[in-house]
Amino acid sequence: ERLEQNGIRFYADLAAELPMAYIDYKQIAFCIRTILNALMEAPGVDEIIITTRQDGGDIVIEILDNGTEPPPESGEGLVFPASILKEMGKNLGLPLCRTILEKSGTPFLIEKQSGRGTKYTIRLAIRKEGD
Repeated sequence: ERLEQNGIRFYADLAAELPMAYIDYKQIAFCIRTILNALMEAPGVDEIIITTRQDGGDIVIEILDNGTEPPPESGEGLVFPASILKEMGKNLGLPLCRTILEKSGTPFLIEKQSGRGTKYTIRLAIRKEGD
């Protein structure tokens, strides 16, 4: 509903038959919400697509936007907030997500898509409880 209020179209292409992954769902949900909140504030974003799929031993969650890509000089500006801070504390969510996910062994990638915005990828390892 907040996406619609901000004039953002939302599409979900979720795989129907994914295996179980033993994860801290609160951490993953926090990170997905954080990405979506950041995109609602990003310039030029009017479309967000979330996809899920299995890739070998991983479940892949991809979030794509069509906004203005970060300027080249910002490098990983979406991950390191110092390059885009306007006020203290703003944009700390994505670096926190990266820390949370990578400490649990879950890769978190942010890739600039030339002329098409940004792709955020979370890879969840498929493993059995106790592995």
